[in-house]
Amino acid sequence: MKLRKFIALIFAFASISCATFATSSMSRDDMRERWNELSDQEKSEVYEILDDRTQTEIALLEKYVQLGLLNEKDAREIQNKIEERVEFAKEKGLFPGAGKGPREEGRKKSL
Repeated sequence: MKLRKFIALIFAFASISCATFATSSMSRDDMRERWNELSDQEKSEVYEILDDRTQTEIALLEKYVQLGLLNEKDAREIQNKIEERVEFAKEKGLFPGAGKGPREEGRKKSL
């Protein structure tokens, strides 16, 4: 149960960008449509920033382990989930944070 709550906290931290969607005048569908119109270079720039954010999330997990707030096994599990989410978006060319993630695309929910 603790792990589930912690994972939820990590994903809440990681989902700060989702607040953009809630306050945007564009619908998610409009945002996805615009995303699909972007060049590969433009998408690559967004994915690069996403990679930077992922590294920050991993550094936070490592700090939690160092401080004894999280054990290494749980931190690795969370890190794997974060990396899976990012790789999935990149592989599919998806707009990060706008839905259609691994669960919506038919992958099993593992937690």
